[in-house]
Amino acid sequence: MSEQSEFEVAYRREKTARHAAEAILEEKTRELHRLNEVLVEANATLMAQQEQLVQTEKLASLGSLSAGIAHEINNPLAFVTSNINALNKYAEMYIGLTTLLVAVDEPLPLAIANKLKEIQESKRDIGYVVNDTRLIFTEVQSGLERVRDIVASLKTFARTNPGDRADVDINQAIHDALKILDNELKYKCTMDVQLKPLPPIYCNISEVGQIFINIIMNACHAIGAEGTIKIRSNYGDDIRVSIEDNGKGIPDDILPQIFDPFFTNKPLGEGTGLGLSVSHGIVENLGGRIKVESKVGVGTRFTLIFPIEQRVEARQ
Repeated sequence: MSEQSEFEVAYRREKTARHAAEAILEEKTRELHRLNEVLVEANATLMAQQEQLVQTEKLASLGSLSAGIAHEINNPLAFVTSNINALNKYAEMYIGLTTLLVAVDEPLPLAIANKLKEIQESKRDIGYVVNDTRLIFTEVQSGLERVRDIVASLKTFARTNPGDRADVDINQAIHDALKILDNELKYKCTMDVQLKPLPPIYCNISEVGQIFINIIMNACHAIGAEGTIKIRSNYGDDIRVSIEDNGKGIPDDILPQIFDPFFTNKPLGEGTGLGLSVSHGIVENLGGRIKVESKVGVGTRFTLIFPIEQRVEARQ
């Protein structure tokens, strides 16, 4: 075989091998594109399922708190209604006295002399009525403000759009959670809340509020007949919120499992096992972490750590 023929054979072989390699590369590229599409679709499905899980836990929390929330709203509404009834009676007294003075068609001294007995009877009550009316208006305003605060906190907590992010004051999220939980806490928990001014975090206020509701409610359930929940906030290199109770504590053997989905040591029907798992996921999505310290018979402390730089990174 001539040197040229050998070269042609080698060239054809190399060309054939190159075409085969290119075909394999093209097939692998198509396969990678296909796998990437599958991964994107799977990620979207996972995100949707995670959002659904968060919303499910939120609704479960609201369901377990609904009786207490209704009680908290009914209390101020009851005394507003009661005070309105009293105001109606007082208004009749004002109208009666005014009518008495306006309706006279004779000189005032003579009218007063003729109506002296009725005027004196009205005068005897008018001082009390005036003072009580002022007090009633103050109580009515206070009651309506209480209802407004509860409803506003519930609206914030019930938001469902996970993309709805803004600069959030963590301390305000804690206060909102405490308003929603007030009926659960006030009969058995002494609240010791000391919050230092914090820089805002760019996040979803509903999700952050859910963290505090879940952990504070767990602390309340861990306390027996009565106890104390301490809440502290401060910041340095990061933002830290600690929630500490003097309840029964968590045994060492189950402490590593508390953030597992559907894990609960509560009696059947008293917990979904999602609260701490969802809270852990929300904190991690914000680039933070949760530390837990617990001792049986002494109590438990959760420390939530949020990175301050999250505000900048979240916008990019």
